[in-house]
Amino acid sequence: FTLKPEWATDLEYLKLAKTLLTYKRKEEAIACYEQSLKLNPNLSQAHHNLGEIYSGEEKWQAAISSYQKAIKLNPKFSWSHHSLGKAFANTQQWEKAIYSYQEALQLNPQAAVTYHCLGDALVNQKQLDKAISAYQKAIELQPETWVVHHKLANLFQEKGELDAAILTYHEAIKLNPNFLWSYYSLGETLVKLQRWNETVLAYLYAFKINQELPSIHEQLGYALEKQSQSNLKETINYYSQIIQNPQQQKPTPIKELSIQPEAPEFYLKLGNLLGQKNLFNPAIIIYNIGLQVQPNHPEITRQLTQLENKKNQLYQELTDCQNTINKNPKKFIPHYKLGNILLKLQRLNQAVEAYLKAIQIKPEYPWFFFYSNLLNFLIKQGKLQQVLKFFQKITQENPESIWCYVNLGEILTATGKVDAAIKNYQTASYNKTRQSHPTFVKQNWDLKNTNGPNFIIIGAQKSGTTSLENYIAQHPQVIPAIKKETHFWYRDFNKGINWYLAHFPPIPKSEKFITGEATPNYLENYQTAERIYNVFPEVKLLVILRNPVDRTFSQYNHWIRLNWEDRSFETAINSELEILNKNPEKPQGDKNYWQQPGNYIGRGIYVEFINKWLAVFPRQQILILKGEYLYQKPVETMKQVFEFLGLPEHQLPEYRKLNPGHYSPISDEMRQKLSEYFQPHNQRLEEYLGMEFNWK
Repeated sequence: FTLKPEWATDLEYLKLAKTLLTYKRKEEAIACYEQSLKLNPNLSQAHHNLGEIYSGEEKWQAAISSYQKAIKLNPKFSWSHHSLGKAFANTQQWEKAIYSYQEALQLNPQAAVTYHCLGDALVNQKQLDKAISAYQKAIELQPETWVVHHKLANLFQEKGELDAAILTYHEAIKLNPNFLWSYYSLGETLVKLQRWNETVLAYLYAFKINQELPSIHEQLGYALEKQSQSNLKETINYYSQIIQNPQQQKPTPIKELSIQPEAPEFYLKLGNLLGQKNLFNPAIIIYNIGLQVQPNHPEITRQLTQLENKKNQLYQELTDCQNTINKNPKKFIPHYKLGNILLKLQRLNQAVEAYLKAIQIKPEYPWFFFYSNLLNFLIKQGKLQQVLKFFQKITQENPESIWCYVNLGEILTATGKVDAAIKNYQTASYNKTRQSHPTFVKQNWDLKNTNGPNFIIIGAQKSGTTSLENYIAQHPQVIPAIKKETHFWYRDFNKGINWYLAHFPPIPKSEKFITGEATPNYLENYQTAERIYNVFPEVKLLVILRNPVDRTFSQYNHWIRLNWEDRSFETAINSELEILNKNPEKPQGDKNYWQQPGNYIGRGIYVEFINKWLAVFPRQQILILKGEYLYQKPVETMKQVFEFLGLPEHQLPEYRKLNPGHYSPISDEMRQKLSEYFQPHNQRLEEYLGMEFNWK
C-alpha cells in the first residue's frame, strides 16, 4: 500500500487509511489520516476516524480532541456527537456526555444505541426517570437488545416499581436466556414481593448458569427456607409432584422458566452446597428432588441421611445450650455458644442478640481478638454503632480496663478511624504495663520512645505459638504487646506504622526490657518478610514447627470451634488434595488454592515458606524450634529461646500448655494419607535446615 506523494490527494490518503485499518495497521493508518489533514485541514472525516482509532486504544483525551475538531467542521454528522459522548462517558464527564448524546439525537432521532448510551449516562447522574425514558425509547426503536431490557428492569427495581421490573427482567431473559444476572436480579425482586415459588425458579436458573457463585446458593437457600417455613413436607411434596408431572406447575410469563428435571448430580451438588452452609431445609428439599429424578441414588441418599443427622444434632445442641443459660444466665460463654449455634441455623437476629448479651456480661474480654469474625458479623447486621457506644461507655466507667480499650480500638479500626484507634491501643498498653511493670511505667513511660518489636514469632499456626509467646512474656525483662497477634504486616499494613507501634509499650533503648508479638500467619505470607526487614532489619524472628499432620488436624478443629468450618475433616482434606495434586510443582498450593477456605495442608509445607524468609533475613536472626520439644523439654527449649533473645536465663514455675484442643483423634486412614503427602517435603525441610524432626 503506497502512494506517490507528488500526486496523492487528501481523499486518497483517507481511502488508504481505511484499507490499512482492515489489516490492523493502525500506526500507518494514523500517519495517512494526518497526511490527509495536512493536505486538507477541513477534512472532518479524517478527524472523526482518528477519534475512532484513539477510542479503540482508550486514549480518551486524544479521541475527544479529534471528535471536537470533526464536529466543528461538520456539526451535522450525528455519529461524531455520539462518539464524543462515549469518550466523555469513559472519562466520567457525565454532563458533557449527556449533552453530546442529546446533540446526536437531535440529528438522528432513530439511533437506538444513542438512547441506550444516554440512559447509561443519566443513571450515573442519578436521573433515573430520564434514564428510564431513554431506555424505553431505545427498546421502542430496537426491541431485540436484551441488555437494555435488563438495565431498564434494574431501574424499575431501584425505584420500587417491582411489577414493572419483573416483567422487564422476563423480557430480557426471553431475548438472552443465558445471562446470569437477569435471573439473579429477578430473584431479588421477587423476594421483596415474597413470591417464593418464582424466586426459587429464578435462582435455580441462575445456579444452572454459574454453580460457583456463593451468593446464589445463599439466596436460593433463603427462598427455599421461606417457602418451607410453614410445612417442610408439603414443600417437598410440591416439588416431587412437579418432577413427576411438570404440567402441574403454575405458568410463568416465560414458559421456559419452569422446573425441569436435571441430572441427579445437579441436585447432589446444589444440596451439598446448601448443606455446607447449614441451610438444612433447603438442602433436604433439593436432595429429595434429586431422589425423585433417580430414586435410591446412593450418594444423594447418604448425604441426605448425614444432613438430617447433623440437623438433629445441632438442634439438640441448641436445646442443651438454652438449658445451660436458663440454669446460669450470668455466664457469658454459653451466650456466645448460643450465638454460634443460631448463626449456623441462619437465625441471624437471634444470633446477634446472643452475641450482644455475651459481650454485655463480660466486656473486659478479648472479643474481637479471639473471635475476629464476630466484629465483621455485627457490622454486617447493622450493630456497629450500638457496640461502639457500649464500649465507649464502658471505658469511661472503667478507665483502668485493658481489653475494653483494645475492643474499642478494633471497632474504630474497622470503621477507618485509625487515629482514634491508636489512642485506645496506647491507653490499653499503658494500663496493661502499669499492672505488670508499675515501676517501669512510673520511670520510663513516654510515647516518644516507642521503637516497635525486638522479636516476632512468625509461625507456624497451631504449633504452640500461644504457649511460646506466653512463656516469653513471663520473663521479667519482657513487656508484651497489648495482644498476641497484630496481623499488621499482611492484613492491616495499610493502617500505617503508627497503628502498629501503638500495640507496643514505649521502651527506651537504654533499658534492658524488650517487647514483641506473635502472628503465626506471617510465615506463609511472602510479602511479609520484606516488609518487616525494610522497617526492622535487626528484629529477631522465631518459628516453631509441629508435625504437619497434627498441625493440620489441630487447625481444622480450631476452625470448627470458631464457626469457620462446616465440612467433615475427610471432605475438607480430600477437597484440598484434589486441588493440590493438580499442580505438584506447588505442593503448598497456588493462588487458586489459597483463595479456598482452610488451607489446612498448604500451611504445613514449611520448607516453601522458610526458604523465602531466609532469602531476606540472615540465618542467625531466625530461631527455628521443634514444636514437640516445647512441651516435652520446656526448660531446655526456653533456655535456648531466652539466649537467642539476649535475655538471662529464667525458669517458670509452670509450663502450662495454652490453647489446647480437645477433640477425637485423627483416623488412621487420614493420618496415613496426610503423612504420605507431607513426607517428601518434611525430608526437604530437614535437608534444607540441617535439622531432624522425625515426624511420622
